[in-house]
Amino acid sequence: MKIRTIRQSELENKKVLLRIDLNVPFDKQMNIVDDSRLKSHVPTINYIIKHGGSPVIVSHIGRPKGIPEDRFSHKHVLKKLVELCGTKVIFCESTVGSKAERAAGLLKKGEILLLENARFYPEEKNAEESFCLKLSKLGNIFVMDSFASAHRKDCSVAGVAKFMPSYGGLLVEKEVNALEKLVGNIKRPYAAIIGGFKVSDKIKVLENLIKKIDVLLIGGAMAFTFLAAKGIKTGQSIIEKESFEDAEKIMAYADEKKVKIILPLGFSGYENGTLAYYKTDKMPAGFKGLDIDMETVNLFKDNLKDSKTIVWNGPLGVFEEKGFEKGTFLIADAITKSKAFSAAGGGDTSAAVRLSGCAEKFSHISVGGGAFIEYLSGNILPGLENIEIK
Repeated sequence: MKIRTIRQSELENKKVLLRIDLNVPFDKQMNIVDDSRLKSHVPTINYIIKHGGSPVIVSHIGRPKGIPEDRFSHKHVLKKLVELCGTKVIFCESTVGSKAERAAGLLKKGEILLLENARFYPEEKNAEESFCLKLSKLGNIFVMDSFASAHRKDCSVAGVAKFMPSYGGLLVEKEVNALEKLVGNIKRPYAAIIGGFKVSDKIKVLENLIKKIDVLLIGGAMAFTFLAAKGIKTGQSIIEKESFEDAEKIMAYADEKKVKIILPLGFSGYENGTLAYYKTDKMPAGFKGLDIDMETVNLFKDNLKDSKTIVWNGPLGVFEEKGFEKGTFLIADAITKSKAFSAAGGGDTSAAVRLSGCAEKFSHISVGGGAFIEYLSGNILPGLENIEIK
Protein backbone atom coordinates (compact mmCIF):
# COMPACT_ATOMS: atom_id res chain seq x y z
CA MET A 1 0.00 0.00 0.00
CA LYS A 2 1.10 3.54 -0.79
CA ILE A 3 -0.59 6.55 0.75
CA ARG A 4 -0.74 10.28 0.17
CA THR A 5 1.13 11.92 3.00
CA ILE A 6 1.25 15.32 4.56
CA ARG A 7 4.56 15.86 2.78
CA GLN A 8 2.61 16.14 -0.48
CA SER A 9 0.16 18.75 0.82
CA GLU A 10 0.23 22.53 0.83
CA LEU A 11 -0.16 23.70 4.42
CA GLU A 12 0.50 27.45 4.31
CA ASN A 13 -2.44 29.34 5.85
CA LYS A 14 -4.49 26.13 6.05
CA LYS A 15 -6.60 24.92 8.95
CA VAL A 16 -5.70 21.24 9.26
CA LEU A 17 -8.27 18.89 10.80
CA LEU A 18 -5.89 16.43 12.44
CA ARG A 19 -7.01 13.05 13.75
CA ILE A 20 -4.63 11.78 16.44
CA ASP A 21 -4.88 9.30 19.32
CA LEU A 22 -5.43 10.94 22.72
CA ASN A 23 -6.58 7.70 24.34
CA VAL A 24 -3.94 7.76 27.08
CA PRO A 25 -4.14 6.05 30.50
CA PHE A 26 -4.90 8.10 33.62
CA ASP A 27 -4.58 7.43 37.34
CA LYS A 28 -7.44 8.10 39.80
CA GLN A 29 -6.40 11.76 40.09
CA MET A 30 -6.62 12.11 36.28
CA ASN A 31 -2.86 12.40 35.86
CA ILE A 32 -1.51 10.89 32.65
CA VAL A 33 0.32 7.65 33.44
CA ASP A 34 1.91 7.14 30.02
CA ASP A 35 2.22 9.98 27.48
CA SER A 36 3.92 7.93 24.74
CA ARG A 37 0.85 8.10 22.47
CA LEU A 38 0.81 11.88 22.67
CA LYS A 39 4.54 12.05 22.00
CA SER A 40 4.13 9.92 18.87
CA HIS A 41 2.02 12.67 17.25
CA VAL A 42 4.28 15.61 18.09
CA PRO A 43 6.32 15.31 14.85
CA THR A 44 3.14 15.65 12.75
CA ILE A 45 1.84 18.57 14.82
CA ASN A 46 5.19 20.35 14.57
CA TYR A 47 5.39 19.66 10.83
CA ILE A 48 2.01 21.32 10.27
CA ILE A 49 2.97 24.40 12.30
CA LYS A 50 6.43 24.66 10.71
CA HIS A 51 4.86 24.68 7.24
CA GLY A 52 2.37 27.42 8.03
CA GLY A 53 -0.69 25.37 9.00
CA SER A 54 -2.85 25.43 12.11
CA PRO A 55 -3.78 22.03 13.64
CA VAL A 56 -7.37 21.43 14.70
CA ILE A 57 -7.15 18.25 16.75
CA VAL A 58 -10.00 15.74 16.80
CA SER A 59 -9.81 12.49 18.75
CA HIS A 60 -11.37 10.43 21.54
CA ILE A 61 -10.61 9.14 25.01
CA GLY A 62 -12.23 6.01 26.40
CA ARG A 63 -15.63 4.64 25.48
CA PRO A 64 -18.29 7.18 26.44
CA LYS A 65 -21.82 6.16 25.43
CA GLY A 66 -22.42 9.08 23.10
CA ILE A 67 -22.82 11.57 25.97
CA PRO A 68 -20.29 13.82 27.79
CA GLU A 69 -18.44 12.27 30.73
CA ASP A 70 -15.90 14.37 32.63
CA ARG A 71 -13.40 11.53 33.02
CA PHE A 72 -13.21 11.23 29.23
CA SER A 73 -12.90 14.95 28.53
CA HIS A 74 -9.99 16.15 26.42
CA LYS A 75 -9.41 18.93 28.93
CA HIS A 76 -7.39 16.38 30.92
CA VAL A 77 -4.71 16.23 28.19
CA LEU A 78 -4.54 19.97 27.56
CA LYS A 79 -1.65 20.70 29.95
CA LYS A 80 0.45 17.81 28.65
CA LEU A 81 -0.21 18.80 25.03
CA VAL A 82 1.02 22.34 25.75
CA GLU A 83 4.11 20.91 27.45
CA LEU A 84 4.94 18.56 24.57
CA CYS A 85 4.25 20.97 21.72
CA GLY A 86 5.60 24.11 23.35
CA THR A 87 2.92 26.35 21.90
CA LYS A 88 -0.51 27.77 22.71
CA VAL A 89 -3.29 25.17 22.75
CA ILE A 90 -6.89 26.40 22.82
CA PHE A 91 -9.51 23.99 24.16
CA CYS A 92 -13.02 23.98 22.71
CA GLU A 93 -15.77 22.32 24.75
CA SER A 94 -17.52 21.26 21.54
CA THR A 95 -16.37 18.99 18.73
CA VAL A 96 -18.64 20.36 15.99
CA GLY A 97 -21.11 23.19 15.57
CA SER A 98 -20.94 26.96 15.86
CA LYS A 99 -18.55 27.09 18.85
CA ALA A 100 -16.04 24.75 17.19
CA GLU A 101 -16.33 26.52 13.84
CA ARG A 102 -15.77 29.92 15.45
CA ALA A 103 -12.75 28.64 17.40
CA ALA A 104 -11.26 27.15 14.24
CA GLY A 105 -11.89 30.36 12.31
CA LEU A 106 -10.09 32.48 14.95
CA LEU A 107 -7.10 30.10 15.19
CA LYS A 108 -3.80 31.84 14.43
CA LYS A 109 -0.59 30.49 12.95
CA GLY A 110 1.43 28.60 15.53
CA GLU A 111 -1.63 27.85 17.65
CA ILE A 112 -3.41 24.53 18.15
CA LEU A 113 -7.13 23.97 18.64
CA LEU A 114 -8.08 20.94 20.74
CA LEU A 115 -11.66 19.83 20.18
CA GLU A 116 -13.69 17.95 22.80
CA ASN A 117 -14.05 14.14 22.66
CA ALA A 118 -15.73 13.16 19.37
CA ARG A 119 -17.31 10.14 21.06
CA PHE A 120 -19.47 12.45 23.17
CA TYR A 121 -21.63 12.45 20.04
CA PRO A 122 -23.38 9.17 19.07
CA GLU A 123 -23.09 10.16 15.40
CA GLU A 124 -19.30 9.65 15.59
CA LYS A 125 -19.41 5.88 16.18
CA ASN A 126 -22.46 5.51 13.93
CA ALA A 127 -20.42 7.02 11.07
CA GLU A 128 -23.28 9.38 10.20
CA GLU A 129 -22.65 11.49 7.11
CA SER A 130 -24.14 14.62 8.70
CA PHE A 131 -21.49 14.49 11.45
CA CYS A 132 -18.74 14.02 8.85
CA LEU A 133 -19.94 17.15 7.07
CA LYS A 134 -19.91 19.11 10.33
CA LEU A 135 -16.32 18.01 10.97
CA SER A 136 -15.30 18.99 7.44
CA LYS A 137 -16.26 22.63 8.19
CA LEU A 138 -13.40 22.85 10.72
CA GLY A 139 -10.52 22.72 8.27
CA ASN A 140 -9.31 23.01 4.71
CA ILE A 141 -7.67 19.59 4.66
CA PHE A 142 -7.81 16.42 6.75
CA VAL A 143 -4.74 14.60 8.09
CA MET A 144 -5.13 11.08 9.47
CA ASP A 145 -2.39 10.34 12.01
CA SER A 146 -4.14 7.86 14.32
CA PHE A 147 -3.02 4.44 13.08
CA ALA A 148 -4.32 2.87 16.29
CA SER A 149 -7.85 3.83 15.16
CA ALA A 150 -7.42 3.11 11.45
CA HIS A 151 -9.44 -0.13 11.57
CA ARG A 152 -12.55 1.80 12.65
CA LYS A 153 -15.20 3.48 10.51
CA ASP A 154 -15.80 6.43 12.86
CA CYS A 155 -16.52 9.81 11.28
CA SER A 156 -13.28 11.38 12.56
CA VAL A 157 -11.24 8.41 11.36
CA ALA A 158 -12.63 7.46 7.96
CA GLY A 159 -15.85 9.30 7.15
CA VAL A 160 -14.63 12.89 7.04
CA ALA A 161 -11.90 11.96 4.54
CA LYS A 162 -14.61 11.56 1.89
CA PHE A 163 -15.44 15.26 2.12
CA MET A 164 -12.00 16.90 2.33
CA PRO A 165 -8.59 16.64 0.64
CA SER A 166 -6.99 13.98 2.85
CA TYR A 167 -3.49 12.82 3.72
CA GLY A 168 -1.63 10.59 6.13
CA GLY A 169 0.38 12.08 8.96
CA LEU A 170 4.00 11.24 9.75
CA LEU A 171 3.05 8.52 12.26
CA VAL A 172 0.71 6.79 9.80
CA GLU A 173 3.38 7.10 7.12
CA LYS A 174 5.89 5.42 9.45
CA GLU A 175 3.46 2.60 10.28
CA VAL A 176 2.56 1.87 6.66
CA ASN A 177 6.20 1.90 5.54
CA ALA A 178 7.12 -0.55 8.32
CA LEU A 179 4.17 -2.88 7.83
CA GLU A 180 4.73 -3.06 4.09
CA LYS A 181 8.03 -4.76 4.92
CA LEU A 182 5.94 -7.49 6.57
CA VAL A 183 3.35 -8.00 3.84
CA GLY A 184 4.84 -6.53 0.67
CA ASN A 185 8.55 -5.98 0.14
CA ILE A 186 9.79 -8.91 2.26
CA LYS A 187 13.36 -9.94 2.97
CA ARG A 188 13.83 -13.66 3.68
CA PRO A 189 14.00 -15.84 5.69
CA TYR A 190 10.82 -14.49 7.27
CA ALA A 191 9.73 -15.66 10.75
CA ALA A 192 6.46 -14.95 12.56
CA ILE A 193 5.99 -15.32 16.30
CA ILE A 194 2.35 -15.59 17.29
CA GLY A 195 1.25 -15.92 20.89
CA GLY A 196 -1.45 -14.60 23.13
CA PHE A 197 -4.67 -16.11 24.30
CA LYS A 198 -7.12 -17.12 21.56
CA VAL A 199 -6.58 -18.94 18.28
CA SER A 200 -9.97 -17.62 17.15
CA ASP A 201 -8.64 -14.04 17.31
CA LYS A 202 -5.69 -14.86 15.06
CA ILE A 203 -7.15 -17.09 12.31
CA LYS A 204 -7.14 -14.46 9.56
CA VAL A 205 -3.67 -13.16 10.39
CA LEU A 206 -2.31 -16.73 10.51
CA GLU A 207 -3.87 -17.59 7.16
CA ASN A 208 -2.48 -14.46 5.54
CA LEU A 209 0.98 -14.76 7.09
CA ILE A 210 1.38 -18.39 6.05
CA LYS A 211 1.24 -17.20 2.44
CA LYS A 212 4.32 -15.08 3.12
CA ILE A 213 6.48 -16.52 5.92
CA ASP A 214 9.00 -19.35 6.14
CA VAL A 215 8.60 -20.34 9.79
CA LEU A 216 5.84 -19.88 12.36
CA LEU A 217 6.65 -19.99 16.08
CA ILE A 218 3.58 -20.45 18.28
CA GLY A 219 3.55 -19.67 22.00
CA GLY A 220 1.28 -18.27 24.67
CA ALA A 221 -1.98 -19.93 25.68
CA MET A 222 -2.90 -20.53 22.05
CA ALA A 223 -0.06 -23.07 21.81
CA PHE A 224 -2.08 -25.39 24.05
CA THR A 225 -4.98 -25.34 21.59
CA PHE A 226 -2.64 -26.40 18.79
CA LEU A 227 -1.13 -29.13 20.97
CA ALA A 228 -4.54 -30.37 22.09
CA ALA A 229 -5.70 -30.44 18.47
CA LYS A 230 -2.79 -32.81 17.82
CA GLY A 231 -4.04 -35.09 20.59
CA ILE A 232 -1.55 -34.01 23.26
CA LYS A 233 -2.86 -33.79 26.82
CA THR A 234 -2.47 -30.26 28.21
CA GLY A 235 -3.63 -30.70 31.82
CA GLN A 236 -5.35 -27.61 33.23
CA SER A 237 -3.79 -25.29 30.65
CA ILE A 238 -6.15 -22.94 28.83
CA ILE A 239 -7.47 -24.30 25.53
CA GLU A 240 -10.18 -23.38 23.03
CA LYS A 241 -11.97 -26.62 22.20
CA GLU A 242 -14.09 -24.82 19.64
CA SER A 243 -10.92 -23.83 17.76
CA PHE A 244 -9.45 -27.33 17.31
CA GLU A 245 -10.69 -27.48 13.73
CA ASP A 246 -9.20 -24.06 12.97
CA ALA A 247 -5.85 -25.12 14.45
CA GLU A 248 -5.89 -28.27 12.32
CA LYS A 249 -6.64 -26.23 9.20
CA ILE A 250 -3.78 -23.83 9.98
CA MET A 251 -1.33 -26.72 10.44
CA ALA A 252 -2.51 -28.35 7.21
CA TYR A 253 -2.27 -25.05 5.31
CA ALA A 254 1.25 -24.46 6.62
CA ASP A 255 2.24 -27.95 5.49
CA GLU A 256 0.79 -27.22 2.05
CA LYS A 257 2.76 -23.96 1.80
CA LYS A 258 5.90 -25.63 3.20
CA VAL A 259 5.94 -23.34 6.23
CA LYS A 260 7.57 -24.86 9.29
CA ILE A 261 5.49 -24.62 12.48
CA ILE A 262 7.40 -24.68 15.76
CA LEU A 263 5.44 -25.52 18.92
CA PRO A 264 6.86 -25.41 22.47
CA LEU A 265 8.87 -28.37 23.77
CA GLY A 266 7.94 -27.68 27.39
CA PHE A 267 6.42 -25.26 29.87
CA SER A 268 6.72 -23.79 33.33
CA GLY A 269 3.61 -23.32 35.41
CA TYR A 270 1.81 -24.66 38.45
CA GLU A 271 0.79 -28.16 39.41
CA ASN A 272 -1.79 -28.05 42.20
CA GLY A 273 -0.40 -24.70 43.38
CA THR A 274 3.28 -25.71 43.23
CA LEU A 275 5.76 -24.37 40.67
CA ALA A 276 6.47 -27.10 38.11
CA TYR A 277 8.15 -27.75 34.74
CA TYR A 278 7.04 -30.35 32.21
CA LYS A 279 7.87 -31.45 28.70
CA THR A 280 5.06 -30.94 26.22
CA ASP A 281 4.23 -34.66 26.03
CA LYS A 282 4.41 -35.20 29.82
CA MET A 283 1.96 -32.64 31.21
CA PRO A 284 -0.11 -34.22 34.01
CA ALA A 285 -3.80 -33.59 34.68
CA GLY A 286 -3.13 -31.04 37.46
CA PHE A 287 -0.61 -28.92 35.54
CA LYS A 288 -1.34 -25.44 34.14
CA GLY A 289 1.32 -24.07 31.82
CA LEU A 290 2.04 -20.33 32.03
CA ASP A 291 5.30 -19.85 30.12
CA ILE A 292 7.55 -21.60 27.61
CA ASP A 293 10.58 -23.37 29.08
CA MET A 294 14.27 -22.75 28.36
CA GLU A 295 14.47 -25.60 25.86
CA THR A 296 11.73 -23.91 23.86
CA VAL A 297 13.46 -20.53 24.19
CA ASN A 298 16.60 -22.05 22.67
CA LEU A 299 14.57 -23.75 19.93
CA PHE A 300 12.90 -20.46 19.05
CA LYS A 301 16.26 -18.69 19.04
CA ASP A 302 17.69 -21.26 16.61
CA ASN A 303 14.79 -20.65 14.23
CA LEU A 304 15.17 -16.87 14.44
CA LYS A 305 18.91 -16.39 14.21
CA ASP A 306 19.16 -16.35 10.40
CA SER A 307 15.94 -14.43 9.79
CA LYS A 308 15.96 -11.22 7.77
CA THR A 309 12.38 -10.31 8.79
CA ILE A 310 10.60 -11.05 12.09
CA VAL A 311 7.05 -10.12 13.06
CA TRP A 312 5.70 -10.69 16.57
CA ASN A 313 2.15 -10.55 17.90
CA GLY A 314 1.16 -12.01 21.24
CA PRO A 315 3.27 -12.69 24.37
CA LEU A 316 4.66 -16.18 24.94
CA GLY A 317 3.60 -16.47 28.56
CA VAL A 318 1.87 -14.66 31.41
CA PHE A 319 4.55 -11.95 31.39
CA GLU A 320 2.64 -9.81 33.90
CA GLU A 321 3.28 -12.43 36.60
CA LYS A 322 6.78 -12.60 38.07
CA GLY A 323 8.49 -15.84 37.13
CA PHE A 324 6.55 -16.32 33.91
CA GLU A 325 7.94 -13.40 31.93
CA LYS A 326 11.23 -15.10 31.08
CA GLY A 327 10.23 -16.72 27.79
CA THR A 328 8.78 -13.50 26.39
CA PHE A 329 11.66 -11.32 27.57
CA LEU A 330 14.39 -13.70 26.38
CA ILE A 331 12.87 -13.95 22.92
CA ALA A 332 12.58 -10.15 22.79
CA ASP A 333 16.27 -9.93 23.59
CA ALA A 334 17.13 -12.57 20.97
CA ILE A 335 15.22 -10.66 18.30
CA THR A 336 17.13 -7.45 19.00
CA LYS A 337 20.43 -9.32 18.64
CA SER A 338 19.49 -10.59 15.18
CA LYS A 339 20.13 -8.62 12.00
CA ALA A 340 16.48 -8.88 10.99
CA PHE A 341 13.96 -6.14 10.39
CA SER A 342 11.89 -6.68 13.54
CA ALA A 343 8.36 -5.49 14.19
CA ALA A 344 6.05 -6.08 17.13
CA GLY A 345 2.44 -5.03 17.51
CA GLY A 346 -0.64 -5.50 19.65
CA GLY A 347 -1.24 -3.95 23.06
CA ASP A 348 0.08 -6.81 25.19
CA THR A 349 3.01 -7.47 22.87
CA SER A 350 4.13 -3.85 22.81
CA ALA A 351 3.80 -3.65 26.59
CA ALA A 352 5.84 -6.85 27.03
CA VAL A 353 8.60 -5.63 24.72
CA ARG A 354 8.81 -2.34 26.61
CA LEU A 355 8.93 -4.13 29.96
CA SER A 356 11.72 -6.33 28.64
CA GLY A 357 13.85 -3.22 28.04
CA CYS A 358 14.28 -4.11 24.36
CA ALA A 359 11.79 -1.73 22.71
CA GLU A 360 14.36 0.78 21.46
CA LYS A 361 16.30 -1.98 19.71
CA PHE A 362 13.32 -3.20 17.66
CA SER A 363 13.07 -1.86 14.13
CA HIS A 364 9.42 -1.01 14.72
CA ILE A 365 6.92 -1.14 17.57
CA SER A 366 3.45 -0.55 16.17
CA VAL A 367 1.09 1.81 17.99
CA GLY A 368 -1.80 -0.25 16.66
CA GLY A 369 -3.48 -3.24 18.24
CA GLY A 370 -6.52 -4.08 16.15
CA ALA A 371 -5.18 -2.05 13.22
CA PHE A 372 -1.88 -3.96 13.30
CA ILE A 373 -3.73 -7.30 13.18
CA GLU A 374 -6.09 -6.14 10.45
CA TYR A 375 -3.19 -4.92 8.29
CA LEU A 376 -1.34 -8.22 8.69
CA SER A 377 -4.57 -10.05 7.90
CA GLY A 378 -4.67 -8.32 4.53
CA ASN A 379 -7.86 -6.40 5.31
CA ILE A 380 -8.65 -2.88 4.16
CA LEU A 381 -8.39 -0.36 6.99
CA PRO A 382 -11.19 2.24 6.67
CA GLY A 383 -8.95 4.98 8.06
CA LEU A 384 -6.41 4.44 5.29
CA GLU A 385 -8.74 3.68 2.41
CA ASN A 386 -9.32 7.31 1.42
CA ILE A 387 -5.63 8.27 1.55
CA GLU A 388 -4.38 5.27 -0.40
CA ILE A 389 -2.72 5.88 -3.76
CA LYS A 390 -4.45 3.37 -6.04
